[in-house]
This record gives sequence, structure tokens and C-alpha cells, in this order.
Amino acid sequence: MIMIFQSYSEWYWNLFEIENQKNQNHHIG
Repeated sequence: MIMIFQSYSEWYWNLFEIENQKNQNHHIG
């Protein structure tokens, strides 16, 4: 159960980082 939670957390944070990069690129562009 803990391993599943860890993998889910990594996936969630990856999406969060991607959204941040999109926002940064949008502001720069």
C-alpha cells in the first residue's frame, strides 16, 4: 500500500512540475 502511495505521489508531483513549466514558459513567451 505504501509503495502504491509513493508511486502515486511521484506521478502527481510530475504533473505539478509540468504545469509549472508550462506556466513559466507562457509568462516568458
